[in-house]
Amino acid sequence: MRLSELVKTATELLKTTGEICYRALRREFDLDDETLNDLKHELRVGPSTGEVLVRSIRKDDLHRDYVPVGHSINLAARIRASSS
Repeated sequence: MRLSELVKTATELLKTTGEICYRALRREFDLDDETLNDLKHELRVGPSTGEVLVRSIRKDDLHRDYVPVGHSINLAARIRASSS
């Protein structure tokens, strides 16, 4: 894959991820569009590849959190932290 194709794919993925986060915030906190547009947000990315494990953590009977763990996740977090 050429670099330009990789950048285009990453940009599309980030846009999709942003839209998913937007809908989740709207649903979770019952926010209207104007309130969401006023929220300041920042996105940093730490690209990495490798195996990951996603753990399910039950918060209560209705909610679960899914947390990725593993060496690849830690590496990506370090890359992302260094991008600021």
